[in-house]
Amino acid sequence: MSLRSWLAVASVFIVGGVVGYLLSTEEIVAGDEHADTVARAEDPLIDLPYTPASRAKDFEAFGLPEPLVKKAVDRARRYDEGDEGARLRARLEETDDLTELADALCGESTQLRPRYGALRFLVVEVQGQRRPVDINRVSSLQREEWSKVSPIVSVYNDAELTSDRKPDATAMAIAAILLGKEADLMNGYKPWGRGLTGGWSFEKMVEDNPGIDELLVEYFVLMHLAVEWANQDGGICE
Repeated sequence: MSLRSWLAVASVFIVGGVVGYLLSTEEIVAGDEHADTVARAEDPLIDLPYTPASRAKDFEAFGLPEPLVKKAVDRARRYDEGDEGARLRARLEETDDLTELADALCGESTQLRPRYGALRFLVVEVQGQRRPVDINRVSSLQREEWSKVSPIVSVYNDAELTSDRKPDATAMAIAAILLGKEADLMNGYKPWGRGLTGGWSFEKMVEDNPGIDELLVEYFVLMHLAVEWANQDGGICE
């Protein structure tokens, strides 16, 4: 074998060794932290006001059907004027990590809007089932462990920042996260399918998952009240 041939063979082994080393030392991170950075469409709900007066329009913008919008508005008013609202505000004020809470509720990052960020604090996982916190029973609010591995940002990107975004994208995406079916949405499985025959359907999703409509109402109410609190005069977002 000529010297040139030996050099060619040696270079192949060297390159292979370098690539192998780089692959062996690559760190794979689960959850939000490795969400893609591909350029995407702008979030059409980025300027939602999150005020008491805007509740009905905001719930509608999330994609809730009219009966659920009415239920959410009525519940938000009742909570705000009752013990639930006072307890929620107290738990928010008492959190041990105001910085992370602000990251979740203030919308400073385009990667994590408040309607998704609040999931970190306002949804718990018990025996594998996710549900909004029971504000009458919870003694504190902190970032929940499940949210550290759930691909919340990726679900947000896939459902909301697309050229063919559906009007009920937020409700469908939050439902997928609450149900632990993030992969179904990201892979386009029914009822989160895309295209003419994809089968995207809020009605079918509710039919297949009894009780999810109630979980959505409760979550959106708590989230909206929390973001209102965070953005009030003197709040953590000011």
